[in-house]
Amino acid sequence: QIGYLLDTYPQLVILAFPTDDFHQEPGTNEEIATTVQHILGKDRFPGNPNFVLFSKSSLPLNPIYQKLSHHIHGRKVQHNFFKYLVGTDGIAVQLYAKKTAILDFESDIKNLLL
Repeated sequence: QIGYLLDTYPQLVILAFPTDDFHQEPGTNEEIATTVQHILGKDRFPGNPNFVLFSKSSLPLNPIYQKLSHHIHGRKVQHNFFKYLVGTDGIAVQLYAKKTAILDFESDIKNLLL
């Protein structure tokens, strides 16, 4: 699904923030990168400016997470694979739960990119 979005919307940028805050990501940064490469394929990762994998960190200490969560009042990341939709101004406009498939909010992405 991520590969489809990257191919379909070349102006879309995906930022990935691995964390072990939910005790499900014990891997090292290198192991996480290998997994991402396996999922996305070598042609999409590494080296794709539209998919950025950050170093593993704790969410409350991550300044980008702090900024994003500030704009989504009352909603917090509760588990791995939560997804923020962020405008070109850097403001989070929506937070999607782990169970929300990426393609379920493709129309939101499309509308934001128009």
